[in-house]
Amino acid sequence: MNSRTFKQGLEKELLDSGFERAGKLYLRPTAFGFIMIAFSKGFGSQLFLDVGFWFSDLGDTTPSRLENAHIYCRLERLFPKDRELILTAGALDDAAQPEAYQRLISLFRKIVEDLLREFEDVPCIRQQMEYGRLSCGLIRKEAREYLSL
Repeated sequence: MNSRTFKQGLEKELLDSGFERAGKLYLRPTAFGFIMIAFSKGFGSQLFLDVGFWFSDLGDTTPSRLENAHIYCRLERLFPKDRELILTAGALDDAAQPEAYQRLISLFRKIVEDLLREFEDVPCIRQQMEYGRLSCGLIRKEAREYLSL
């Protein structure tokens, strides 16, 4: 499988879940701003799914790069029970990748729905921070201050 095929299959699920494509980003409007998803390349043939959170109260312009989001991390770190599946599905040179990718495609809509539900508003994000779920990624100083109110 090549990276284009990998992205196309997951893109369909993102678009069906209400995300809109904006360049290399997929954006979903929320009560607080946007949930952002992007693909990134790792070492070798590894592809990752990155998730970002953009707070409209902290900036009125949506960033064009996920790395500029107020909070971002990799999808498999937000969903550790699905970590191996997500990583293997993105390991394009792994012999187990085709089967893992098919399993991820069938599970991806549920993962996205869980993401949207568990991070639907600022109180939910604060709660996820308290649980330590966001400690796996980058939380910008202004976001940390905003969420600690």
